[in-house]
Amino acid sequence: MTSANVGTEQTPLNFMVKRENEPVHFLPRPFNFVNCFPLHEDLVKLEQNALTGTEQSPRPDPALFAVKAFGRPSTFDFVELAYIWHFTNVVTFRSPVMGETWRRVQSHYPGAVVQND
Repeated sequence: MTSANVGTEQTPLNFMVKRENEPVHFLPRPFNFVNCFPLHEDLVKLEQNALTGTEQSPRPDPALFAVKAFGRPSTFDFVELAYIWHFTNVVTFRSPVMGETWRRVQSHYPGAVVQND
């Protein structure tokens, strides 16, 4: 939620509900945790370079991203802060981030498995 009290992912629905003069009720943060994966400055640069895709920038390197991202002590703290995670700030590396997150929480879901890419 922004300071203007406008939803981030469901903004069009919020506007339609308001148009009908109905109150908009935001879910508590644990049920709508956006940008959950922390992107420090060096990770932001890797993500931006991968998104631009120019000939000068190297191809996206998920292994390099994983080494830089997954080893930080607080990287996966978000799993304790919320029930529903939106990986909206990781575009190029969303699959490896979600895969690693699942590997870290899968023991809480007996019988469920993660398929490797």
